Amino acid sequence: MDAAKQPVKLQGNVLITVLIVMLIGSLLALQSLSSSIMSYRSNLSTTVTANAVSAAELALQAATQRLPFMIETDTSIIPQQPLSYFFEKTNEWWVQASAPEIIRHDVPEEVGEARYIIDYLGFIPNASNNPLILGDHFLRITAFGLNQSDHGSILLQSTWRQRVFVTADQSQQRETTFLSWRQLR
Repeated sequence: MDAAKQPVKLQGNVLITVLIVMLIGSLLALQSLSSSIMSYRSNLSTTVTANAVSAAELALQAATQRLPFMIETDTSIIPQQPLSYFFEKTNEWWVQASAPEIIRHDVPEEVGEARYIIDYLGFIPNASNNPLILGDHFLRITAFGLNQSDHGSILLQSTWRQRVFVTADQSQQRETTFLSWRQLR
């Protein structure tokens, strides 16, 4: 009689073992799925940030290329603004603003939106004994980048100097020099 009961007992042990293995496999599958989701979110966040940075850098580069051809009285240059003026503006303000000083720069659609503002910081006359140098104009470029899905934005800012000097034929020339760069947000 003991021989007849033994296969039933073995079948119960096999069933319990199979259930435990399935439970462990399910837990490992859930852990793997959770890791995949976290990795996807991390990669998405990185892509969103990279697109916003790319858009802002492209806007900053476009503004930089215009600087040597601009003078302080150019209509697209605004008077100096406090730093918080740019920092506190929302994404909607940058994208929807119709102010003439906000210059839209076209970037590939998959990158996002790009805008920039150039503000005039001031003029410092030449204090040296060199009569050929009249002085320095200082300008600031604030570039805004927004990724395509509107999840991430960034503000980059650079400061530039335009040195004004007199040439041998008494005409004025300008030399544009990069001074500093920073990320505002």
